[in-house]
Amino acid sequence: DTSVIINFSNEYSGIATLSVRGSNNCSQGVPSYKSITVIDSVIETTIIETQDCPIGLKIPIYLKNVNDIKEFSLRVEYDTSILIYNNFSQTNPQLETGILNVVADSNEIRINWFSDIALNIEADTLISLEFSGIEQTIHTIDSVTLDATSCYYLDSYSNNVYSTYENGTFHIN
Repeated sequence: DTSVIINFSNEYSGIATLSVRGSNNCSQGVPSYKSITVIDSVIETTIIETQDCPIGLKIPIYLKNVNDIKEFSLRVEYDTSILIYNNFSQTNPQLETGILNVVADSNEIRINWFSDIALNIEADTLISLEFSGIEQTIHTIDSVTLDATSCYYLDSYSNNVYSTYENGTFHIN
């Protein structure tokens, strides 16, 4: 058995693939290789679940494990047959060190930020999105979603940092 310890320094983050050569399962003297994927501090981006909202509601976007981020882009999609986007609020104070751009177009909201000073959030709300409901009937909505294919976080070395995205559900009364 072979054991390997990997310690990430602050200089590197994200996903590393490590190949380990062992003596097991050799074929004609050629050593075997095993690949292991190592993930350091996965950024978790979550739309917080909210229940029993009035017609006007705030939907927080919550982050965990954000270290040394100098740029990010998030794309949030929503159902325009039920919701009207109004504004954003409650931005994390660390966003004041850079340039924040929030643009709504059709059924999506783009949230872009960059700075020379790195963003470090252990666990906190990044920003809240404010919506109005079109009607007062009760809806269970899971159609405010983070489009993971269009979202990214870059560290101070312009490396794309591995992240996960979780959509939330909420009710409009």
